[in-house]
Amino acid sequence: MSQQKAPKKRNDRLRFALWSLAGFFVLTVPLTTVLIVNRARYFTTSAEVLKISVGGMICLVLIALLVFGKLRVPGGLVSLAIVYGLSVLLQSILRDLTLLSGIALCSKAVDSIFFAPRARAAKERIAIEKTADATAGKVTAALDQYFGRT
Repeated sequence: MSQQKAPKKRNDRLRFALWSLAGFFVLTVPLTTVLIVNRARYFTTSAEVLKISVGGMICLVLIALLVFGKLRVPGGLVSLAIVYGLSVLLQSILRDLTLLSGIALCSKAVDSIFFAPRARAAKERIAIEKTADATAGKVTAALDQYFGRT
């Protein structure tokens, strides 16, 4: 008699967590890196007391919008593309917005293409597995009750 190997059980929760974490890093690391590299320019005060650079504030706002999911796909891509386009037209005034929104656009596109679909698929598999387990348990209980097994 040959023993049949049990099929490998996919760890969908781990996959979901890893894809979500990777997507989070893709969204935040590029903007955070620019913020760190340009921190001297963004967070220094000059003769004007309230001149903490607008670039640093824009970067923090974009990170917050991306992280909290306020820029949804495809609306998020369209919104970031419009901001990027306007900033190119006003480049002399909005040099920081051009850099930061372009990086945010690229980060969101990479997340939307590579990470979000995989995380969404893993989440759907988790929901399907929970439903299947619940259904199987109820069917087994109903059959046991019907055939008088306890």
